[in-house]
Amino acid sequence: MNPPRLIVFAILAIASLQTATVGQVAAVPIRAIAVNAVNDPQLDRENNAKRWIRGLIQNELITIQTVCSLTPEQSQKLVNIAEEQWRTKLLTAIRSYVESNNRNNVDFEQRVEKLANTWLESVLTPEQREKWNEEIASRLEFRRRVVVGKMVIESEKRHGLSAQQMKDLEPILIERWRDSWWAMYRSGSLPETKYSWVSAILTEAQQTNGNDRAAIRSEHYMSGGSHELPNRSLSERFELNGITSAESIPLEKLKAQENED
Repeated sequence: MNPPRLIVFAILAIASLQTATVGQVAAVPIRAIAVNAVNDPQLDRENNAKRWIRGLIQNELITIQTVCSLTPEQSQKLVNIAEEQWRTKLLTAIRSYVESNNRNNVDFEQRVEKLANTWLESVLTPEQREKWNEEIASRLEFRRRVVVGKMVIESEKRHGLSAQQMKDLEPILIERWRDSWWAMYRSGSLPETKYSWVSAILTEAQQTNGNDRAAIRSEHYMSGGSHELPNRSLSERFELNGITSAESIPLEKLKAQENED
């Protein structure tokens, strides 16, 4: 084996030994973090949260363009606002995720939606704003129908509701709607349908036998199912209709890239 090859193998051997040793004390190698962090939420949680939020923002920008037909000037203004504010305005969501045990404790989607809605105040015309308000209202209505429908079905399984009772229960649940219920549904669970909400529509026999009916059911009903959020690199600018955020706005590099440099 010639000397250059010996040198290469020696370097690889040392690198492998250092990786094994450092991995027990600190973390996986820098390059591995950049690749694996998306798949393993235990690795570099902060960068995971930032990628997810940027992905959600980019998706919301595209929806805004689809609904409101922004002009090039409006598109430029909006992506600049998004680029400037995504970190400062979403620090709480990022911090909550880093400090929590899992992503289900943080509703990234609704936080991005509410923030993006404020960005539009200085961007949209009155006519466009009306269209976007209709979009938001339709989105929330769809979510209510989906989640409340699942809750009604679950109550039917538990209490043996008739078709009329199911219809009667729906407005009761809608009246108690919370936006956090959608986040629970998306994470694979359902909010509790309290007995006090249902009892008013139950017959005396259903009130007596409700717990027994639930006890004999062994099935597990998964509602929404866990899902992956979209992710966007921290070094990839927000883009809308072929227009990217201004070059004068600095981008945040991944920690791995900063360390590597």
